[in-house]
Amino acid sequence: MTLARPEAPAAQTRLRKWYFCANDGALGGDNFRLLRAAIHSCLRHTDLLPHCLYVGRTRPALDKLREMGVTVIRHMPSLEPELRRAYGADYETFAGHWLRLDIPRIETEDAVVLYTDIDVLFRPLPPRLARPRLLAVAPERWRAARSHFNSGVMLMNLDGLRGVDDAFRAAIRARLAGDFTWPTHDQASFNAFFRGRTDPLPLEMNWKPYWGVGPETGIVHFHGPKPRIAAALAQNGPAGLDPTQARLHALAPAAYAHYGALYRSELAEPPATGDAPPVYVVDDGGPTTEPALRAVLRDARHWAEDGLRAGLGRLREIRSARRV
Repeated sequence: MTLARPEAPAAQTRLRKWYFCANDGALGGDNFRLLRAAIHSCLRHTDLLPHCLYVGRTRPALDKLREMGVTVIRHMPSLEPELRRAYGADYETFAGHWLRLDIPRIETEDAVVLYTDIDVLFRPLPPRLARPRLLAVAPERWRAARSHFNSGVMLMNLDGLRGVDDAFRAAIRARLAGDFTWPTHDQASFNAFFRGRTDPLPLEMNWKPYWGVGPETGIVHFHGPKPRIAAALAQNGPAGLDPTQARLHALAPAAYAHYGALYRSELAEPPATGDAPPVYVVDDGGPTTEPALRAVLRDARHWAEDGLRAGLGRLREIRSARRV
């Protein structure tokens, strides 16, 4: 009788670093409050080491970041000449968006890192994440729509990204030299270049409040109305505020209230290092393939839930407009 050989355990790497990017505008007002809450929650609920790529003037807030345990890396975007020509007078405002392009060149110790925008809250993270070929990302507006991803949270395979770095930069230069418009900024370049080459990031790792109250693990991303705007919408309605922000808030006002309370709690409490378990990036031999029927049923459920939420949100908008 031949005994079956046990399967070799999947290779795994500890996820150690969280990267975010900032410019002058991130170090004051509402933006800095968002950033502080993100750092507080990271230190409280994970064992990740915060790293900030920063472009801008020397500011007292940089010392505050360092006091909170953030490694601050002063860095000029590698595509600065092209970006200055494309943005003109608006370059200083938007330069920070393009810093994340340089993470594969800057990070030399770890093979995989986590990137997020600054408008996030960390919760306890899943214990294991699949290693992406290049990037693991989640959808933006609709949970089952994978044709367009949100680049506000990305699990980055730096070795893989270095292999396509020259081609990615060439595509960006061509876009900047052509009929360049924003506010899509670098997200449009990420989507155009990596379309069909990304791996799925669990939805709970880039959970938007307009999807409703979600799992207790992962990352909440305030894509759309930030907590202060959401609170104003809840209290005073949409009058005088951005209609797009009001429309997203109307999709799930209870979820915005729930996550707004978490945000205020994280902001109020000083950062503290807890006993969070480590997260491992597992090399399982390639992207995971979900059984076809299960994937179809899951996507159908998400389309139905998001569609119903959109319909209810529209009704809330109409009722709110009638009260004005």
